Amino acid sequence: MSGTRRALSLRTRLTIVVTALFAVVVAVGSWFLLSRAETAWIKDLKAQDVIELNQLAASLPALDPSDPALAESPISLPQGRDGTAFRLRNESGTVIGTTPTIFLGDTMALSLETKQQAGEPQPGDVAGDEALGSEFSTESIVIRRPGGDMTLTALSWLGSVQTGVATLRNTLLLVTPLLIVAVAVLAWITTGRAFKPVAAIADQVDQITDDRLDERVPVPATGDEIAHLARTMNRMLDRLSGSRRRQREFVSDISHELRNPIATSQAKLEIGLSRPEDTDWRETAEIVLGEQERLATLVEDLLLLARLDESQATTREDVDLDDIILEETRRLQHRQVDLSSVQPVRITGDPRQLARLVRNLIDNAGRHARDRIIVSLRSDGHDAVLTVDDDGPGIPPGDRQRVFERFVRLDPDRSRGQGGTGLGLSIVQAVVASHGGSISVDDAPIGGARIIVHLPVEATQTP
Repeated sequence: MSGTRRALSLRTRLTIVVTALFAVVVAVGSWFLLSRAETAWIKDLKAQDVIELNQLAASLPALDPSDPALAESPISLPQGRDGTAFRLRNESGTVIGTTPTIFLGDTMALSLETKQQAGEPQPGDVAGDEALGSEFSTESIVIRRPGGDMTLTALSWLGSVQTGVATLRNTLLLVTPLLIVAVAVLAWITTGRAFKPVAAIADQVDQITDDRLDERVPVPATGDEIAHLARTMNRMLDRLSGSRRRQREFVSDISHELRNPIATSQAKLEIGLSRPEDTDWRETAEIVLGEQERLATLVEDLLLLARLDESQATTREDVDLDDIILEETRRLQHRQVDLSSVQPVRITGDPRQLARLVRNLIDNAGRHARDRIIVSLRSDGHDAVLTVDDDGPGIPPGDRQRVFERFVRLDPDRSRGQGGTGLGLSIVQAVVASHGGSISVDDAPIGGARIIVHLPVEATQTP
């Protein structure tokens, strides 16, 4: 057999489960009801027999239980309600009073006749009425008289109880399937209505394509789990739409950033080739080399971001973060860098990525600082805290999250030669995340921006 077996729908499975559970509950309930009903009816019958026994005992004439005439000709006792027969015995077990069997009805008479033919004990036998079996119920009381004690026994046929139980059983057998079918239909309709918003959500999501990420799924006004699902789907679509928008902006920015050095190099070479005798080839080579270095830096930054985005495994070793700070600050010229607050701190991490993190932070501060840069490093419990302050214009509170986005330049008028590629702080944030740390922006005490990095001493690769 080829192909895959199609699974039942959730609506069908829920209907089957609900119906099956209801059927089990009804079956158990019916069995319990039949048992309790039979027990209750027999209990009521026995209670009624006791009442009739006491009433009959009170109405009996004065008898001498030892009178032989009573043994030969027992007195006639009346028939009780629902055909109950009575037997009166003396202390020796001899029947001295009885209800004629003919008054018990044809069914009971036939039952007694069958038992008599089989040699089984009869109501009038000395063996007692208790041996008659499950078709009869017996209750007895003792009557104390001066001539001796007498035992008055009520013998009730359980046929009426059995008939009532059978009637109740047949009624349940007729009604139960109808109830099960009704519950199945109700479950099917209810689940269909419950899943209707889900179907609407699925249809809407199925129609959303890459160029229609601005559409949203309908949110039902029920306020239940399905409404929560719809809101969650819309938030996911918001994230996808934002990611798509950022991706397009990223591609556009990359194209723009790559085009500039290529176009500059190409234009300089074309001008030189068109007028080779008037071209300063050394100057041309230096310009083209500078653009190529800038292009190489941009490509290197993009590759590093791609590796960090993919959470590729990095080297983990003990690193003296204070040594990296001292090494990277030597590259800055014409800037006053205060390293007096740098304390020895060793962490576990990738030395190349950590060096890039420090370099980008210091370069960023160097581009914005007027005169001063303060770098501090300290240990705070299980974290290393790196702080870089500058006395530049600072970063407005509304831009303190945007500053970590790729190709973001807060000053659109700043030249690319001074502003870098716009990836520096994005790389810093990615390196911090890969080491399980956090980064934030605040106001520096010296008037500019303060960037604060927390790195765990035992850094771990984030998923």
